Amino acid sequence: MSRFSRNPAGRRTPRRGVEPTPPASDANALPSWRHLFTDVLLPFALSRALLAFVAWIFANQPRGLTWIAEYAKRGWGFTPVRWIDVWARWDSAWYLDIAKQGYLPGAYAAGQYSNIAFFPVFPQTVRLLYRALPAGWQGDQAAVLLGITVANLCALAALGLLYWHVRERFGDRAMAARAVVFLLAFPTAFFLSCFYTESMFLLLALATYHTAWKGRWATAGVLGALLAATRPTGVLILVPLLWMRLAAADFKFAQLGARVWWLALVPTGFAAYALYLWRLTGDASAVFTAQAAWNRHFASPLALFDDPIPPYGDPVHLDRVLTLAFAALAAWLVSRRAWRTDGLVICAFLVAFVFSGKALSASRFVLVAFPAYVWLASLRSEAARLAYLGAAAVVQTTLWVCWVLMRWVA
Repeated sequence: MSRFSRNPAGRRTPRRGVEPTPPASDANALPSWRHLFTDVLLPFALSRALLAFVAWIFANQPRGLTWIAEYAKRGWGFTPVRWIDVWARWDSAWYLDIAKQGYLPGAYAAGQYSNIAFFPVFPQTVRLLYRALPAGWQGDQAAVLLGITVANLCALAALGLLYWHVRERFGDRAMAARAVVFLLAFPTAFFLSCFYTESMFLLLALATYHTAWKGRWATAGVLGALLAATRPTGVLILVPLLWMRLAAADFKFAQLGARVWWLALVPTGFAAYALYLWRLTGDASAVFTAQAAWNRHFASPLALFDDPIPPYGDPVHLDRVLTLAFAALAAWLVSRRAWRTDGLVICAFLVAFVFSGKALSASRFVLVAFPAYVWLASLRSEAARLAYLGAAAVVQTTLWVCWVLMRWVA
């Protein structure tokens, strides 16, 4: 049976669709491998090659502000092989620590830094691969290289899934290709290839959303649980998923069916990590306590506009601008019936840090709000699309140069 039915206007709409979507012209024609190569793999490879070229130019320049004096002095953080090292900075040290040693509670209860503040799915995946290496191959360089490899594979898979989702949902190959390019152009998109969790979170978020959109609620529940164990904000995907299920049932609770209970799996990812930390530390709230060292705690959104912490400097202003931009976009999408679930996804990824009292790193956190790129790709104005690409590419290049020079970015 076709996944599409005819509405009163004679247009095809998805049976399993979340909400009414733009009419699909060729929604049954899924992307071929050739299209995935030209529209996904090629843009990804070209963007990484450009970043590598810029890094090659600046890799041997004097280093900038860094909290770790020896990194700045010797000019590299984790390995003297610069083409590897440029993809690992700042929080990469925490993921490296988990990959090599596992979780060490330390003195987190006293407000000191601890690696238990970082959720497990990404670093434990790297750790699993690291421990499979022969003893003679192990070390910082091997762990960092594994982390970068995992991040890039997840990034490529996420881009492919984004393309697939847009192509299937809207039936428009050009729009799907644009969504991929717009994501790659975003100011902090280089994090998708760094020893950071962004690419894995993006992949799981897209997979959770897409499987729910297809009506595969059991799979969505399992993927949502993994998402919730990847980063704290992941558990909030439950809100748009519930809305999605309600919309699919025409907001009739009697028609929700037993499948809605699969969504109860989503919070188990967060709960499983909290339970692990309780057994490790004896503190049921360790997952929250550990965040205090980074000055993150419940606060009014107005706190985002306080003076930045001095060492971070101007990048905090970009964090604030992007927070406001994504908040405005989320509000507008929620007001549009066809985009309401997409807006709720952006809200879910915004709310945690908006109420954390710190705009710090917001430009990296919003990177994973994939509905924004889908919406941008839907714009009819070519001038608006080109303006975004030009501005985003310039900002990303600037931030990437700062990153390579060990300056704080996000």
